[in-house]
Amino acid sequence: MQDPAMMREEAEALVAQLKQQRQTWEPTWRDIGNHIAPYYHELDTTDTKNANEGDTRDSEIINGTPGRALAVAVSGTFNAVCDPTEEWFGLQTGDKELNKQHDVSVWLEAASKAILDEITKSNFYTVVPEFFANILAFGTAAQICLEDFGRDSALWFANIPIGSYYVGNDSRNRASVFARSMSMTAMQMVKEFGKENCSMRVREAMANKQTQTMFNVDHLIYPNKDYVEGQFMGKQKPFIDCYYECGEKAIPFLRTGGFDTNPAQVARWMTRGNKAYGFGPGHNTVRSCRALQAYEYDLALAREKEINPPMIAPPGVKSEAYSLLPGYINPSTDPSGTQGLRPAYQIAFNTQHAKEAINEIKEEIRESFYNNIFLMIANDTGGKMTAREVVERAHEKRLALTPILRLTNEHLTPTIARAAEICGKRGKLPPYPDALRGQQLVVQYKSVLAAAAALEKANAVSSHILGFVAPIAELFPEALDNFEGDEMVREHFKNSGGPASNLRDPAKVEEIRANRAAMQQAQQKQQEAMQAAETAKSLSQADTGSKNALTDLVNQQ
Repeated sequence: MQDPAMMREEAEALVAQLKQQRQTWEPTWRDIGNHIAPYYHELDTTDTKNANEGDTRDSEIINGTPGRALAVAVSGTFNAVCDPTEEWFGLQTGDKELNKQHDVSVWLEAASKAILDEITKSNFYTVVPEFFANILAFGTAAQICLEDFGRDSALWFANIPIGSYYVGNDSRNRASVFARSMSMTAMQMVKEFGKENCSMRVREAMANKQTQTMFNVDHLIYPNKDYVEGQFMGKQKPFIDCYYECGEKAIPFLRTGGFDTNPAQVARWMTRGNKAYGFGPGHNTVRSCRALQAYEYDLALAREKEINPPMIAPPGVKSEAYSLLPGYINPSTDPSGTQGLRPAYQIAFNTQHAKEAINEIKEEIRESFYNNIFLMIANDTGGKMTAREVVERAHEKRLALTPILRLTNEHLTPTIARAAEICGKRGKLPPYPDALRGQQLVVQYKSVLAAAAALEKANAVSSHILGFVAPIAELFPEALDNFEGDEMVREHFKNSGGPASNLRDPAKVEEIRANRAAMQQAQQKQQEAMQAAETAKSLSQADTGSKNALTDLVNQQ
């Protein structure tokens, strides 16, 4: 256990400041939750009445288009950046020449596969759709990656719902301070922190068989101000975390610890200035979502009034107050009472105009969540798209989905770094080659969008550049001296998704070529020797007695 770098009072004061700074964001989050993503937020984290609440949150939603548009965006993002059926990332170094070394490229490929295998065995693919739903709807999403000691994987992931955590930026606008509020049962606390580290209240609840009694716990993760980079002695870690029970002062911390990499990954769809929280498609479309529900309500009310209009009744029919609700019977104001039961007014509502307005709003909501882009290829029912068309459509996606670059930088890259650190500590990576000592590794993405970019680059080389050079080379063969053929082939193979292990070591290639040249030279010498022998044999058998070209040649000498 690592000693915390701050006291309990300091930790509580820091969390209180983070909570206060977040307050201005909460009304918008609640509005987005009410109209787009009602089950993805936790804005009431101090409610300890029920550990498994199942209250209805979608009472303000009549038309479900916003939720379906969000679901399509989540699925599209999921398949665009981390499709579980693909090897969606690889590792590189910052040294391009070093990457070309065969042993280095093979290790980088094997290491990335080992990390991806560990991620696949974990619960990452179960959690990440919730993460994407949060960042698309609320503009900010958070996840925690902890080391797991179970039998399946060394990694364990948890999505942290919006509203249950608080974020603070460092000087470079990176979310470096993270706090979350949780409601935990007495049983969970004893299991997680140990009975001896829990308060008397928790112990009494366990002793009285009240194992499901809820308690509020705060979890704080922050950079260690005493950490010195490059100092490997002692217990100091770059990041420290601590848990404490809210309202309980007798036990300062339930648990403290340290990490070499930040276990919390916080991503923003886009930000303004140095704001700790972000803005997403949900912010851009929440007003349209409110308008959609209002239109749907008015349309439903108009239809109901057409079918069951409010009525006016003659005297003698009981009715208490005047109302325009469908089916309500109002008292007549006709003193003669000669008119019978009749509608209060005639409905002449043009439902077609309302439907058109609703359809326009629905389409606007879908576009705000990029549904038109994500479904572009999926909706091609012909199934006869060329590879070039696929690349062009994927290129269109890249232009429209530039915020995904921030998503990969703030979410996926830190996740992979955290997974790599845990895998290395647990001995799940191949032996480290000496050439990589002190080298910083870089994540290279191979998702649909990244693969489209690489394929587009490869196609540019194969079709455009070579198509331009080939006709010139027929006239001027020396023009080919400008190109490194081996490098072009290897780069095209890599951009096309070919594994590095399928490429020969350049030294081996040189050896093969040297052997081939030696064999060709030996074959040429053998052919020359055979030809000389055949010539000698022919000359020895030539007729030199009779007059012919040979005798004429001999006689001239």
